[in-house]
Formats: sequence, structure tokens, C-alpha cells
Amino acid sequence: MPIVIDQRNVVLILNLLAALCIAANAQQPNENNSTYAGLVDEAAKFASTTVSQHDSCSQAVDVYLLAGQSNMQGIGKIIDLPASVPAQIPFTYFWNQREFEPLVLSTTKVSTRISEFGPEIGFALEIARANHPIYLVKYHASGMPLHYGWDGNTWVGGNAAPGRRSFYPGEVPEDANTGSLYVAMLAEFRRARRHLEEAGFNPRIRGLVWMQGEQDSKHVVSASNYAASLRLLRKRLAEDMSLRDDLPIVFGQVLPHEPPLERFSHRDEIRAQMADCDSRSGKPESMKNTMMVSTDGISLLPDTVHYDALGQLALGQKFGRAMNELYRSSLRVMTFNMLQGGEEASNVGFDNSLFDGSRIDEIADIIRLADADVVGMQEDCTTDKLLRELGDPWHRVGSIYSRLPLSKVIVEPYLTIAKAEIARDRFVTIVNCHWSPPRNGYGPDLAQAELSEHPDLSETSAMASRIVEGCSVPSGPRGYVATLTPLKTAISNHESVLLTGDFNEPSHLDWTERFAREGTDRWVSNPTGTPLRFAVEWPGSKRLAAIGMLDSYRKVHPNEVERIGATWTPQYPDKTPGRGNYSEQVLDRIDRIYHSGETLCPVAAQVIGEDATTSDIVFPRRWPSDHRAVLIDFVIQ
Repeated sequence: MPIVIDQRNVVLILNLLAALCIAANAQQPNENNSTYAGLVDEAAKFASTTVSQHDSCSQAVDVYLLAGQSNMQGIGKIIDLPASVPAQIPFTYFWNQREFEPLVLSTTKVSTRISEFGPEIGFALEIARANHPIYLVKYHASGMPLHYGWDGNTWVGGNAAPGRRSFYPGEVPEDANTGSLYVAMLAEFRRARRHLEEAGFNPRIRGLVWMQGEQDSKHVVSASNYAASLRLLRKRLAEDMSLRDDLPIVFGQVLPHEPPLERFSHRDEIRAQMADCDSRSGKPESMKNTMMVSTDGISLLPDTVHYDALGQLALGQKFGRAMNELYRSSLRVMTFNMLQGGEEASNVGFDNSLFDGSRIDEIADIIRLADADVVGMQEDCTTDKLLRELGDPWHRVGSIYSRLPLSKVIVEPYLTIAKAEIARDRFVTIVNCHWSPPRNGYGPDLAQAELSEHPDLSETSAMASRIVEGCSVPSGPRGYVATLTPLKTAISNHESVLLTGDFNEPSHLDWTERFAREGTDRWVSNPTGTPLRFAVEWPGSKRLAAIGMLDSYRKVHPNEVERIGATWTPQYPDKTPGRGNYSEQVLDRIDRIYHSGETLCPVAAQVIGEDATTSDIVFPRRWPSDHRAVLIDFVIQ
């Protein structure tokens, strides 16, 4: 019986999936594992759901078609994958030409050799989620063309003719000139879909991932007409499988290495044609719902044509992000206090001469490293310098930067509200704020003072109450009310809401009773002899929770003892101008992202910073701010 039919096997598979993911990551406890930590946690939760819950969402299943030549086949070595990649790819089923099976590394044959892989691994890690399991159908033929003028590796030119070995799809159904590879590919796609239908599922073909073109670059005609060939491929595939005529396509731009090998004589022409196909190109060749993925900078094997293991993983991840962007089923949100607009900040130890005259370059590169879609920026620059450095397709409204179109709602000195268009007529409300420390003092300073006065913790409850009372009156226009009022309005209107900010106050989800028992000392060099870690119901985060805002980082990493996520403050030398000694600091998570609305589900949460001991994503150059950044991956349901 096929795996996908038997309910008992479904539960068994899902539990095995969680166990393998967790075991694979437990064996390699390093910072790289955080990349997929959210997936591992999610896999464990999903594996424990009931059969009825799985059945209720399994009638309609999402299928992705993958096809192309050798870089779709993939010759990356599984043994060379980083340890952070789980042994079993979560929520992913792969067509083995008989049935769909869970995608298990070195067990599921995804390439010509079982020890190798293509872009499907990275693609699945980006796309598949507990509420969005995916089914992959892959067809590949190494070194094969798309244009009808080719017969395998031989250019025959002229008009289309029967029996040629190519992906040429023909002009109409049952065209006698259709290439043999297209016929075989279509048959495989149909067979996989029929298998799901016979198993009682409703397969939805969500898109085509295409990696092909090296062969077509070898002749001027096929290279110069590649856009037309790709357009015809989608048209025929849509007709032959009764799919939407604007079936989403993501494809890779071939031959990134310069200079190309001599046999790829028309490499420049085909790359230009590919770029023009992209729906964002504005060119006559552009195709709706089509996105080209640049392969520039992706690591290659010594042959300069094929991608190595890290290259294949990166290629697949790019394919996944592009497909997500076409459907906008995911969103990467970042919050970052850039410190005094990225300008000269020698008054607090950030002399711009240490950053080649400006910190803007580093800040832009951090955003690129994060691959963020939306950034809430605190202490933003007053000019468009950062926006110009980011370039196309970035937009800006107040202190919010986005690769998605933005529309202004409110722009005030310490509060910006904008709507980001995630897809046609679908929006997320983005709120970015920068709160002032409370009028009666910065909360952790009050906590230090209380601990210094009562190191025996003889009146912990009273100490916490005095701290809360001292923090309950924010100062100036940067406090709770200015943020809470528009949030309440958006929530009451059932909008999907994201809140980014520097809150200048810890979270009540961090200063807990559990942390008081098991956590570390938050005070860098504590002179009292008693760890600074008692519970405090910090009022700002409590008020946000009361109106329905969820702490995105804590939804992904609910154990505040194991994952502190501190963003304040990167280490600096004592006697730094304008700053107290580092030993006096309280290290805390004051930069946060919140969400509300049923459509937003955080699946990964990472801190970006200066080194692997403090951060999940490490910026390789000098860190340009006194805050670390936070990055949250959301699935849009």
C-alpha cells in the first residue's frame, strides 16, 4: 500500500521525522543548527498531532514540479552537506516513480546516484512546513536542450521534426514534433498526480522549478530565442496538465562563471534572455508569475559548470524563496537599531573611520546577509542614504524598509506604520517603534539597584513590584500609548499585524520564575554575589500581550533559559567614550518582533550579531551598532 494512504503509516512517518530531525541536530550542537531549529521544533509538534487533524488538511496537497538538465539532477555530495541539514527533510514527500516517500538523505534517490542531490533539498527546507507539507516530482536529463533545433547534443536546425531528444513541448497537444524528453517528463508528472488522486488526495500543482539552458547556450538561435522557448514550455505544460495558464515558474540563470568554457559560445545571449523573462524585468519577454534566480556567487565544482553541495543547497533555497515570493507564503522580518542613523557615532565608541568612513555599507550588508523582506529600523537615518545603498527593489516609508510595495499609514519621529503588499490585494500592517526608557529610570538599572540593596533576596516580590511601578510611566512620545492605540485599531479590524522595535525594556516572558531558578546572571560582573535573575512582570510587554500581540521569538523559542536571545549589548572595551563600563551592563532582549492575526505563523527566529557565541547569524566584519538585530521567518497561512 502506498505510504500516503495508510493513516497509521502517516503518524509513524511524522514521529520518525521529528525524531530524526532532533537526533541529527543533537549530534551537532553548533550555531549552524539554529537555521533549522524552528523546523525541528515544528516537526516535533506536528508529529504529535492526531490522525484526524492530519486527515482534515491532507485532502488537498501541494505539489511542485522540478525539471531540467544536470544542475537539476544534481551532483552535489550528500556527505558534504552541513550538519545543520536534518537527516530527514521535514514535511516533504518525494516521488520515486512508484509512490511518494518521505525525503530521507542517502535513502531517497533524488539524483542519478543515491549519494548525490540537486536543488530539491534546499527548496524543501524553505517551502515545507507543518501546515504546508509538500510533494515533489522531479524529472531530469543531463545535457539536454529545450529548443527544437537540437537533437540531444547535436544541432540540426531547421524546422521542428519528430523524434528529437529535447524538452521541446510542441505547438499543440499531440504535436508529432514534440521532443521525446518533454513526452517522458509529462508522463512522469501525470503519473505522480494520478497516484495521489487514486490515494484519495486532491493534488494542487503549485509551480514549476526549472534548471536548464546550458545546452541551449551552445548555438545562437536557441540562446537568442530562449525566452520564447520558456514561454511555450509553460503554455504547453499548463494545457497538457489542465493547469492555470500563468503557472508560477522559478528558474535559475545558467553559467555564472566567467569566463565561460569555450563550448558555451552564446552564454551572454541566453543569460540576457533569462533575465528578460523575469516578471519584474519590464521587458517585452517578461512572463507573469515568473522569477529568475541569479546563480552568481553560488559555489561551483572545479568544472565551473556544476554546483557543489553548498551550491546546490543555496540554489534550492533561492528557488524556495522565489516561489514563496511568487505566492508570498512566507515573510522574513527584521528589527535593528542602527545607532545614530549610521552616521558618525564616536560619542559612544563608533568612530566611522573604523568603517571606511560610514557604517551604512555594513548595515546594508547585514540586511542582505539576513535576506530580509521587511526591516523595522530604529535610530534611522534622516536621508535616503541607506535606501540608495540597498538599491532596487527596496522601498521606504519612514523607518520601515521593504522589498515589498509599501503604503504610508503614519510617520512620526518614533513610530512608523505602513502596509506591505504581500500579494495582490493582500496586506500586512507593519508597525515600527522606538520606546524611551521609563521616566523613573531604565528597568534593568532599577533591578541592579534593588539587588544591590537586597542581595539576600529577602523581599523579591516587593523588589519586583517597585521595579514595575518605576517602569509604569514611560517618558515622552515614545512610550506605550503611542504604539498601543493604533495596534488596538488594527487588531480590531482583523488585520495581520507585525510590530518591530527597540523597546528599551525587558520582557516578562524572559524574567520568569523558571529563569530565576535556572537562568544565568544577567549582570556582566555582578558585585553582589547573588545572580540578577528574579522574576519581573515588565509592564510594556505585558500590555502588548494583553491586546493580543504575540512575542514572535518566544513563540519559536519558548524556553527562555535555553535561548536568551540577548540583543543588548555587544561587548566593548571599558572606558569607551559615552558608555559605562561593559562589566556594569545587564544583558537582555530589548529588541523584539511581535505579531498578531491568524495568518502569521513564526517558524524560525534568529539573532544576528558579531560572533557565534552570541548570535545565530554572524556578520563577518566589524559589527556597526550597539544593538544586535533580530530576524523572524513567518509562514503566511
